[in-house]
Amino acid sequence: MEEKVIIIYTDGSCNPKIGIGAWATIIFINEGKITLEGSAKDTTHQRMELIAVIEAFSHVLKKRSFFFSGYCLY
Repeated sequence: MEEKVIIIYTDGSCNPKIGIGAWATIIFINEGKITLEGSAKDTTHQRMELIAVIEAFSHVLKKRSFFFSGYCLY
């Protein structure tokens, strides 16, 4: 089984005065690069930070099953 190296960078932010936020993530899988982004109204800084992480893991886990010490994570 080929070993996959996955590195994920995330960020999220919000303008509290108008309540509009955005998030982004960059996923590196071996030599490949995937970018995801989104925005939301009536949101918070913390929500955008967490959405970025959730979306990154959701994307990676939808595409593959990972095996670690004999257990499958999905």
